[in-house]
Amino acid sequence: MADLRRRESVEEILRAVKPDLVIHAAAYRDPDYCEMNPVESGRLNVGSTKHLVDLLPKDTHFVYISSDYVFDGASAPYAEDDVRNPVNVYGQQKVSSEDLVSQRINSTIIRMPVLIGRDLPDKPGFITKMKETIKDNQRESVLDDVLIRFPTWIEDVAKAVRFLGEQRVEGVFHASANQGGTRYGLNREMADYLGASFDHVQPSREVVCRGAKRPADTQLTTEKLNKLGFSGFRSFSEVLELPDW
Repeated sequence: MADLRRRESVEEILRAVKPDLVIHAAAYRDPDYCEMNPVESGRLNVGSTKHLVDLLPKDTHFVYISSDYVFDGASAPYAEDDVRNPVNVYGQQKVSSEDLVSQRINSTIIRMPVLIGRDLPDKPGFITKMKETIKDNQRESVLDDVLIRFPTWIEDVAKAVRFLGEQRVEGVFHASANQGGTRYGLNREMADYLGASFDHVQPSREVVCRGAKRPADTQLTTEKLNKLGFSGFRSFSEVLELPDW
């Protein structure tokens, strides 16, 4: 274990492990937390990246996990070389880290959208929270029907990360499913799949305000990754068909 916010801790673990490949996925991922705590979140979201860029041997391949939030959402879909223009602190921190990584040889940046997967112990995930909203038909709910997200199955993303890591390909790549929807639309699709009533949930035609501004639509194109021979990002509809939810 290492506290990646502390340079000496990073230096110590690198000296002990001597890695051939490093995948840097650690981050404060909640945009609202980052907006309210820019200094602390920056220690991990940017500071840890700087430590790794500074301390990793040149022959160690570095894979940095970034986000679709580097884009402002005004002109989707986005290719890897499109102009970044984040609208919140979390996106700004990801841009800063990307800039650090892009100056280093033997490095790969992988951008991805919101991820969905099976629940962790005592921590409900994206799908479970949707089910709870749908099944709680005694309480009126209002869900955003403006902002579009592209939920992507985490196991597909893991395969893409492994694919790029094994090939030691340098540059920026996008890993994303191509089926998007608003929170309201995705929840409605889930309700239809479950055969459940959705009458207690209403769409909001205005953005539901939260701590940090969200981009409108940050769809990521994956043609660059596909040309290398990787495909297989399941759609949200296909994820719902997976067993054992």
